[in-house]
Amino acid sequence: MHPDDLPEAEKQAKLSLQTGELHAEWRILLPDGSVRWLEARGRIIRDQQGSPRQMIGVNIDVTAAKAAEQQKELLLGELAHRVKNTLAVVQSIARQTLPKANAGVEVFLNRLYALASVHNSLTRNDWRGARLSELLNDQITPFVGTLASQFHYDGPDVFLPVEASTQIALVIHELACNASKHGSLQSAMGMISVTCREIGPALIHIRWVESGGPEIASPTVVGFGSKLLGATVKNLHRSFDPPGLVCEFDVGWFGSVGFDAAGQAAEAQG
Repeated sequence: MHPDDLPEAEKQAKLSLQTGELHAEWRILLPDGSVRWLEARGRIIRDQQGSPRQMIGVNIDVTAAKAAEQQKELLLGELAHRVKNTLAVVQSIARQTLPKANAGVEVFLNRLYALASVHNSLTRNDWRGARLSELLNDQITPFVGTLASQFHYDGPDVFLPVEASTQIALVIHELACNASKHGSLQSAMGMISVTCREIGPALIHIRWVESGGPEIASPTVVGFGSKLLGATVKNLHRSFDPPGLVCEFDVGWFGSVGFDAAGQAAEAQG
């Protein structure tokens, strides 16, 4: 066994005496100097008094799988680097091409930032998707700054697939941006509360509530944010009452989401 893996292997072996099961991975050194990865699976057999008598199991050579995993991580890292560079180039082009006095330039750059943020979340999860809590924090935190108490989330930590993650990130960005310009985040006492609940397979309901800001009224112009919401989410309902905006909508995707006893989201194939 590789010397670096021996302490963990001994730890897992001792643990198996308590659990009755062994599942571990370690490297072995062959006489020709090569290194192989083994996946060890075993089960303790006990005598009539319950004492461990022997272990039966198997060692599986998973070297090829480990190499493939490392190659995938390398490619994902390269992809992440290239996408970040592309976004940086687009931002630079926008700054140099569009009129500096045009307020739309900053809005455009902020939306690019939203895309870059969700890209980081997807990269952290090997491009399988992103957790809703991550997307909310990434998109809202830049607008609340150090006043983290201005944002509260209540609901399961839903794991969203890639397509839904991008859509939700852009929607949350628009809502947070509008809150900073016209809603609750204009005040240090303002508050954004987001709740989420699962209402069906691959379908969740999100409720965005603002409070503590200036009085608001229904917008007279349909902006990009409204168009994005209308084209992205389902069953959209917004209330522009003076206490603050209340926005409710459903988000659906192909596949399903489940939750285990610990409240963690579990993916399922669509």
